[in-house]
Amino acid sequence: MRELLTVVNREASQAPRREGARLRLEPEKEDEIRIPEFVRAIGNKTVDLAQRALYERLLHTKYEGQTNIPYHTNFIVAANHSSHLDMGLVKMALAEAGTDLVALAAADYFFDTKYKRAYMENFTNLVPMERTGSLRQSLRHARSFLDRGYNALIFPEGTRSMTGQMADFKPVIGYLALASRVSILPVYLEGTHEAFPKGSTILKSRDVGARVGRLIAIDELEEMTRGLPRAEAYHLISARVRHDIVNLRDRTNIKFDAQALHQQWQAERRSGKLRIEASDEQFAMAEA
Repeated sequence: MRELLTVVNREASQAPRREGARLRLEPEKEDEIRIPEFVRAIGNKTVDLAQRALYERLLHTKYEGQTNIPYHTNFIVAANHSSHLDMGLVKMALAEAGTDLVALAAADYFFDTKYKRAYMENFTNLVPMERTGSLRQSLRHARSFLDRGYNALIFPEGTRSMTGQMADFKPVIGYLALASRVSILPVYLEGTHEAFPKGSTILKSRDVGARVGRLIAIDELEEMTRGLPRAEAYHLISARVRHDIVNLRDRTNIKFDAQALHQQWQAERRSGKLRIEASDEQFAMAEA
């Protein structure tokens, strides 16, 4: 069963629910499939009802920490990722705040054919992100939604885990948070790998859940990264977010020691063991 996709949640006071072609990364091409407005409206309603039935009736879904969901500001949702069930689960966990929640999604996977593009652009709010190639264009595109008040879901691992174990988080989430001055809401998803792992075609379990953590305020992130080179700041934020999600997973409350991690990186850099993947120049291009 494929996940029913959703990605960027905007505040209720702002413009209409679905933006269709405005979610595209590139201009519409001549041979693109065009969906009539009334078909889109019916399709969107059907997708929403089917998704709700999946998580409320078919799956045994549990939510924790929903009092941490902020309604006074827009934010980036960061979650671990190991299943096509993850996006819909985040949306359901956010309740009203997830009404229009869609996600930053890999353009080379979800938008690689005109048929996929027709579905994604008309019946979901997925925002295409290039995993290779035009990073500059993708980052600007993603920022434009945050700057307009949307809430954006991103999976910082970059792809689904094959084992259910969390990989390191990519620095893109740090860039987006600092560049758009938006806070981050960590969410831990459990049971989705066991229920519907990558490569599966049938549900193997029905027990899934989401734990919503404390909002990491942008002021806190800016203070933590003050004085650091931009690339290191983005990596430090990604490490902090991962730390908070691990705390949610393990039900612990271990404090994140940014200074100790910074000192560790300095020592590894001097010994030649550390290589920051994303250069300052790479992200600076998106700011131009």
